[in-house]
Amino acid sequence: MKEFMQVFGWANAAVFIVIAIAVLQALPVWILWNALVPNLLELPQLSFFDAITLSILCACLFKSGGGSAKK
Repeated sequence: MKEFMQVFGWANAAVFIVIAIAVLQALPVWILWNALVPNLLELPQLSFFDAITLSILCACLFKSGGGSAKK
């Protein structure tokens, strides 16, 4: 039982860290989008949830493979 509680505690901490990282990445996207894009391109403002999904989408599309380029 004690081991289960330790693992469950780590799982909760991991979920909290993932959520915190998503919020910290989405905050600049949300602020910059709402400050610039509606005025420049006449597109609607984003909700914070939209900013989170947009940052996740951009991470999936533009994330490098992480490997080094060998010549």
